[in-house]
Amino acid sequence: MKYFEKHLNPGDFVRIHRSHIIRLSLLNKIESTGKESHRAVMNDGTILPISKNGHSKLKSLLS
Repeated sequence: MKYFEKHLNPGDFVRIHRSHIIRLSLLNKIESTGKESHRAVMNDGTILPISKNGHSKLKSLLS
């Protein structure tokens, strides 16, 4: 995963979990699933977990 994270454009892709890198343009929404727990809902309906660190990265990129 580190290889892909380093070689993909950081403006287009973000690692949201130790097992998931997403393309930001395909992100539909972020849902809260509990206290400090979130998941990403993609345009095709796929639901992916977001780690605490991944959530911080997403917030900084989307704001």
